[in-house]
Amino acid sequence: MSRVVAQALLIISSLALLAALSEDLILGFSRLLEARERRALLEFSREIDSSICSVLYGGCVVKVVECPGVEAESTCELGTVVVFKLGNQTATYYYPVVVQVPGYFPEGELRVRARRAGWGVAVEFEVVGGG
Repeated sequence: MSRVVAQALLIISSLALLAALSEDLILGFSRLLEARERRALLEFSREIDSSICSVLYGGCVVKVVECPGVEAESTCELGTVVVFKLGNQTATYYYPVVVQVPGYFPEGELRVRARRAGWGVAVEFEVVGGG
């Protein structure tokens, strides 16, 4: 009888340990996905930012970038604040002029064009390849 009880206790403790480890694995995996999402958002938003800055310094930019599927919001008050969003992650940029950005950049390969628009900058895109 005691052997059966010992085996049952061993099985129960093994299951409890497995449950605790699986929670840690799930937490670690979700953090890894968050970090990957953050990196993808920052890489994309930096490409858009560098395009806008190039226009501010007198150029016109056309480049192909990889986009993870990003929402963008802009507010204009004494300049423009652009907030890029991907999942729970955000990246915010400020520009001293009016900047027009699309509300959504779809996932995939995009040809992004930044050009002067009046006293500000306009950002446009076309889809080159799907994600």
